[in-house]
Formats: sequence, C-alpha cells, structure tokens
Amino acid sequence: MKIVYGVCSEGMGHALRAKAVLECLRGDDIIVCAHGRVREFLSERAKTRWVGGLHIVYRNNQVSWWTVPLTALLLPGIIVSIVKEFLFMLRWKPDVVVSDLEACTSYAAKLCGIRVVSISNVHQNAVTDRKGPLLLRLVDRVENPWPDIFVITSFWKQKSEDKVIFVPPIMRKSVLTARPTSGKHLLVYQTSDSNNRLVDVLQQTGMPCIVYGMGAKPSQKNVVFRPFSEKTFVADLISCKAVISNGGFGLMSEALFLGKPVLSEPVRKQYEQIMNADLLEKKGFGKYAEVITVSVVKQFLNDLPQYKKNMKNVFRGDAVKKIVEIIRG
Repeated sequence: MKIVYGVCSEGMGHALRAKAVLECLRGDDIIVCAHGRVREFLSERAKTRWVGGLHIVYRNNQVSWWTVPLTALLLPGIIVSIVKEFLFMLRWKPDVVVSDLEACTSYAAKLCGIRVVSISNVHQNAVTDRKGPLLLRLVDRVENPWPDIFVITSFWKQKSEDKVIFVPPIMRKSVLTARPTSGKHLLVYQTSDSNNRLVDVLQQTGMPCIVYGMGAKPSQKNVVFRPFSEKTFVADLISCKAVISNGGFGLMSEALFLGKPVLSEPVRKQYEQIMNADLLEKKGFGKYAEVITVSVVKQFLNDLPQYKKNMKNVFRGDAVKKIVEIIRG
C-alpha cells in the first residue's frame, strides 16, 4: 500500500506511537509528514516530508497567551502546507492517509477524496458521551476534518461503534514486552522546561527523582536531570516506583500499562491534559493536582497501594495490530 502518515509535531507522544505503528507497516510504501524533532525522529523509520503545523507556547507550566498570535502568524504557512500536500497527493495517489492529530494531511486527503484514518485520544472529547469543553471539541474537529474512521486510544475500555473504534493505548515494543520492577525512584517528565517550582518541591520530598524534559543539568540533591534518550527513559520508567508528569496521554498510558500510578499536574489551560488527568483520578489510577506541593506528593505516595489495586481495570492489549488492520481496510 501507499500510505501518507501525518504526525502532530507538538511534543514526542504522537511520534512515539507513530513509530510503533510504522514498525508494523514495513513493506508498505510510506511517507511521514511532520516537522521539527518529530520529523527527525521518524526519518529513521520512513521517508519524510516537511509539513507545517501549530505550536503551543508554554510559560511557567501553562499555555502562554503568545500561542494565539503565534497561531495567527503561522496560519498562512499552514494553508500553503495544505495546498502543497494536496498537489503532492494528486501526483503520488496514496491509498490511505493516516493522521495522528495532523491537520494539513487530513484536509489535503479530503480534497483529494482519499480515505482518512484518524488516530487520537482527543477524539473521545468530540464524539463520545464524555465530551470536553466546546473549545476542545472544535479544535478536534478543525484538526481532524471528517475522517472516515475515528480510532480512539484510551486506557479506559468503552464501546465501539461503526466509525468510532476504541483501542488500548499504542505502546512501543520495549514497553509491551517489559517486565516492570518497583524501584525507589520517581520518574518525572515535564513538557515545559520552565517549571522550576516543581524541582524545589521534589528536593523537599527527599525521594530519589529522575527528571526528563528539562534538559541535562547538574544534579540537585536528590534530583537527577537526564537528556531525552528513548532507551534510558524506558529503562527508568520500567523500574520506577511511580510517575510524576503533566497530563500527556502517551506517558500516562505507558505508566498505567506497567502498573505505575501517576501524579498528574496538567499544563494549565491545556484542556486535553486536564481531561486526561481528570479521568486518571476518577478511575482510581492516580492523582490529579492543579499544583503539586510537598503535601500532595506525600499523599500520593501514601495512596500508592490502592492505586496499584485499581490497575487491574486498565484497558490493555495490542492496539497496533488492530490499527494496522484498520489502515489496510
């Protein structure tokens, strides 16, 4: 098959699950559309094309108001990207377009009359009973215009319908095949590298903490900073006691799959993360905190035994196999 695979280039979660799917599509003729470090990361797995996209600006662990004017400035470039993808698809004639929250390839595919399979956990805020804020639903519709099939990844099992198919979260092989152990350290991941307040809190807990997402820095007491390395990150995740992160779906899902409770402080004003953290707490898999303090961490650690009991209800399975079947029609 000839497949165009559009990948959202905000953060690394979309890239990691795209990588897992791409590894099971070997033998197909695939072109990945992305930009920045996501394009660079996936260039080892497939041919790539640059495609423009939105960018969220973070400051002090919240979405900055600069995101709005920046989006407005980027809009002409995004329109140009849609036109370029439209012309490319007319020439190359792909059999299917897969979109992981990537808008340009979706719009181009619909203009060309090509089948679109859209993969996202955000869809559940738009097409299920558990609807998110109107703004989030509108964003989901704008970024995923009328796909032929919605594939919703979720760590909580729900009933599928004709064009809405629920699958477990997409896992990389190193996580799917892992044998988790319970070490003494907390794995900490931050989307924003400016959340210095959290570092102070971690120091005060006295717990060994390994931090990713804030760059390589000298260790500060009990807090060790590490640059992003997939192999090292997965090893630290498999062996950690629990996870502290924002509300990103990818890490949250991998942690729950491995039986690791999550303390989530979503990026403020980032509604998708807020809803992920809200569902996490409602299902008893971890704790949602608007602001992480020393007392919040201590309460989270005290509640770990109960969270681990609830892990039997996590939606697990081989999502990649099901998604590949859907892509191939």
